[in-house]
Amino acid sequence: MPSQLYHAAIRVVFVVVLISGVASNPVCAQDPTDKVEPGAEEPAEQSEVEVNEARNAAISVFNEGVAALDEEDLPGALEKFRQASEIDPDFPDAARATAAVAMELEDFQTAAEAAENLVRLQPDNPDAVGTAYFAELLLGDVDRLIPSARRLAEVNPIVVSNEMLQHAQVLFDEDELAGSRSLLEVILERQPELAPAYFQLGLTCNMQSDAECAKQALAKFLELAPDDPDAETARSLLEYLE
Repeated sequence: MPSQLYHAAIRVVFVVVLISGVASNPVCAQDPTDKVEPGAEEPAEQSEVEVNEARNAAISVFNEGVAALDEEDLPGALEKFRQASEIDPDFPDAARATAAVAMELEDFQTAAEAAENLVRLQPDNPDAVGTAYFAELLLGDVDRLIPSARRLAEVNPIVVSNEMLQHAQVLFDEDELAGSRSLLEVILERQPELAPAYFQLGLTCNMQSDAECAKQALAKFLELAPDDPDAETARSLLEYLE
């Protein structure tokens, strides 16, 4: 697991907020460090009986996780938050807490599953979308990563030209060429004039022995950025390929 990717992930998810215990609204329980009052955040789609049976049971277990978190028992907190989510899969605070603590513990499979559940509940929540993307990135699950990358680019376009491009470079450096190429293709879907992405795509395609892809990408890079510091490298490789 590339350490550069892990450190990038931690910067954008809500782990720091969770662990530091930043104050939040105790009624809505937007942060897992707050205990939740029974009956809070009742989904409109569920009957009152269903909410009372599932949500209140989940809240009780959730608050045990909060107590474990207060004692800095992260594994214990994770287990309680997971249990709360199993009791009530529609409880967003439990999904959020599970994802955050799992990321802190580098349990990326659990983090990805919890974040995907939170995305189901809150599809426009950029933290949830970002956590799912980073967990899947760190898992190396390209099939799940690419849909998550598209979703993240939709809710947070600024990550496309900086974080995602860096991740494609790290994947390339780690010889994860399929993942790097797929991520670059997502980037270029969103920003078709982003010259550095074409340069990286050209290098990646060349390493995959896809000469046609490499030539097209390098030619586009030179068209967009003929004076770029990497232009000479691109020209040399293009001449070699032709």
